[in-house]
Amino acid sequence: MLNDSPHSPIFPDGWTAQPVRRFHDPSGRFSYELNLVYAPTRPLRNRVDVEGQLLDEGKSFWLTTWSTSDGGGDERPAGRWLTYAAARAQLGRRLTFARFSSLDDMRDELPDLLHRQDQARVAARTAPATSVLDVFRKPRPSP
Repeated sequence: MLNDSPHSPIFPDGWTAQPVRRFHDPSGRFSYELNLVYAPTRPLRNRVDVEGQLLDEGKSFWLTTWSTSDGGGDERPAGRWLTYAAARAQLGRRLTFARFSSLDDMRDELPDLLHRQDQARVAARTAPATSVLDVFRKPRPSP
């Protein structure tokens, strides 16, 4: 599921999101940022007096941001984020966390994943008008 928000997801107390990779699309309009999400600090097994945080791959996410105009000249931030769990639900098992968190692997795929809803809206506006009759009309048999 995509989440429309120019801000990162909100996590319970103790969880942290750490930005680790960032890039802009060729137009410079969209910024993409990978955030790794870590569970709350806890004692590490077999490590006396050492605490750490464990990576939660499913909650880790890509965030994209851009500026929008309200028509009056005022710009506002817009954004959308997608977790690894949601991306994997879309793409299936072929999407590994290593691939999801790789800048080289995701640079070309992220715009499609994060802006799929926008592309569907544009396609719906530009699709030719059809009626129910057009859909069910069968060609006449040739003589």
